[in-house]
This record gives sequence, C-alpha cells and structure tokens, in this order.
Amino acid sequence: MIHKISYWFYVDLRSGGPSGYLANLHVGLTNTQLEEKIGPTIWLDCEPRLDGQNTDMNISADSLRNHTSWFGNIDDIALPKHHLDRALSGGARSLHCHTVPDCLMTIQSLASRNLRLPVLFSSHSPEAYSKEFADKWSDEGHDTDKVDELRKAVQAVELRTFERSDVWIFPCAEAMDGYEETLPGFSILRQYKDVRFVRSGVVRLESSVTRQESRNRLQIKQSKVVLYIGRHNTTKGYDAFCEAAYCLLDRDSDLLVLVAGRPGPLPTLSHPRCLELGWHPDPGSLLQAADVFVLPNQMTYYDLVLLEAMSAGIPVVASATGGNIDARMISNSAIALFERGDISKFIAQVEAVLNDDALRQRMSRDALNSYRQNYTPEIFASNYRALINKIWLDYGLYY
Repeated sequence: MIHKISYWFYVDLRSGGPSGYLANLHVGLTNTQLEEKIGPTIWLDCEPRLDGQNTDMNISADSLRNHTSWFGNIDDIALPKHHLDRALSGGARSLHCHTVPDCLMTIQSLASRNLRLPVLFSSHSPEAYSKEFADKWSDEGHDTDKVDELRKAVQAVELRTFERSDVWIFPCAEAMDGYEETLPGFSILRQYKDVRFVRSGVVRLESSVTRQESRNRLQIKQSKVVLYIGRHNTTKGYDAFCEAAYCLLDRDSDLLVLVAGRPGPLPTLSHPRCLELGWHPDPGSLLQAADVFVLPNQMTYYDLVLLEAMSAGIPVVASATGGNIDARMISNSAIALFERGDISKFIAQVEAVLNDDALRQRMSRDALNSYRQNYTPEIFASNYRALINKIWLDYGLYY
C-alpha cells in the first residue's frame, strides 16, 4: 500500500518552496524508514537535477502570452499520460501534490480516467500563487493589463485546485493567512474543506568554519552583525528591513548588516557597512557570522530559513505573520516578534538582542532546544507519517 508524493521537479536542500521542503522531508523519511512501522509506504517521486540545468524562468513578453494561454484553457489542464501512469505506478492509493498546476493536472487526469483516490495538496506560497506568479512579470515592467490577465487566469486554476483537492495540508493555521488576504474566495472554500497540519522540519545547518573564521573570510571588522537572507521583495519584507537597517546603522558605528539573496525588484540597500552577497551557497557560514537573524516578512508560509537559523542557535527577530507566529509559540524566547509595519519595534528588538549578552545567549539556547524538540527532519518525517496514516484511516484506504 503506497502513498505517493508527486513533484515534477527536482528537490534541493538549498532551495525554498516545495523543492526544499521535500528535500528535507526525504532526509527524514530515509533516516526513519527502519524504525517507523505505522501507515502506508511513502514514496517521493521527483525528477533528478541535471548538471548545468538552468532553472531560471523566462520572463519575456512571449512567455507571458504563452502562460496566459495555458492557464486560460483551464479545462484542458492535465498530466501527460506517462506522468499519470508514473504517479499511479506501484499501486498508489493516495497522492500528495505540491504546486497548483501539478495538483489540478493530477485531479483532472484522474477524473478523465474515472479514477477516484484522495489528492492531497500543499501550496507552499506565502501568498496566493496567482499573485506570486504574475508578480514575476509585473516586477519586470511588463504591460499591466496583460499581467492582470495572466493573474486572473492563474487565479481561476488556483481556486479550482483548492476546491477539488480532497485534503489541504498546511504547516499551521497561520500559514493560510496570506491566502485569506490575497486570494478572493479562499475563506469560503476553507469552511468546507478537510484541512490538516504538519509542521515543517529541516536538516541542521552547520558550518565548517568558526565564527571568527567566517567573519575573517567576509572581512568583517565590526563586532555586531545583523543578517538578512531572502529575496529582495515586499512579500519577504525587504523594504521594511532596509528602513530598519538604515536606522540601526546610523545609531551604531560598530554594526555591519549582512545580506544574502537574489537582488531585485526592490532597490538594494546602499551603505558602507552593508555587505550584499547575492545568492550564497553556504548560508551556514553566514549564520555563524551573525549575532541576530531578521525575518521581516509581509506574508509567509513556514520559512525554512527560520528553522535553519534556529538549528544554528541564532536569535531571530521576525514579523508576526504566518508560520513565524506558530514557531514563536513553541520556541519560548528564541524568536522575538513585531507587528508588520512597526519599524520602531523591529529596530528596538534587534538592538535589544545586539546589546544584551544574556538575552542573546538565552535566545540562542532556546532556538537550539526548540529545533531539537520540534524541527529535525526525523521529527518532521515521523509527524508526516502519522498524518498520512490518519488520513488513510479516515478515508478507509486500508480496506
């Protein structure tokens, strides 16, 4: 008896979204497969990552037109026959999909064959997928009306996916807040759906270098370091971060701000004591160099980099949104929260961590303890197995 996780892309521990989520889950499932006896056999079916594979999306006028056409033909969205055959291979009795297009393609392909088996759906976006997807073209300055046409087409697909999937799986209730704000109709659908929760987990992020070695490599002379890792957009709170960072830098000449993540669309923070690294392959060494990690999201799902920061024992100052709220609830003092838009509180909490050794040590200790108790890949996998087993019992899949 098989429960299959279908993801038509590669998984990667250093990626965000479903790719990183599933890579961490896979580690946990592999490490616990001999000791866990409950529930069905769980298979992760994904694609290999090819050497030299370019995964950057084409954000051209032609691709905008093509995507609008594809999503607009909503009734024709379906998996290729060989993909559906592969998803069902081995006698799969339930499927878990992790993107809007994959999930609707699966649902409509099953219906075309008159097959009935539960389809589980996890969305992973911090906000409506339709908004996040269309914003890629909006951020590049494409025609507003044409981008809005794409957004509406994707939104129709997204709503049908939520409507027709059997079970929604979110990491916590707060992870749905971004959809409540940005996806019209979500609140109504939510009232009638089977919604389950399982917290994410991550492989512990370790560094091969010491704190001083990491700072030496980065040529950091200051004694205090604030770290931001993430895309430079409003959803990730990069604008709030920049506003707070300028104030912090003005107030303390012994402070350096360290930034990693792909630049754009927002202007890059410009200051002599700001070190912009772009995408960085070794976030562990960056966390090793930091005194506090900031996560000022406008909206968020359950940010894996938050859990990675906790696994490295780094104090976190984060916005009170999405998964940040749940993580704070179970982590004692490891995470300090501020309300979105409250830049003064954001600044005050960062300064408190930087200037209070006892507070910083307590937050660090609580971060490590919370990670070990709640967020290891093994705990993640064990909780996921238990969830799937409960779903199978509830849907009578053992009979």
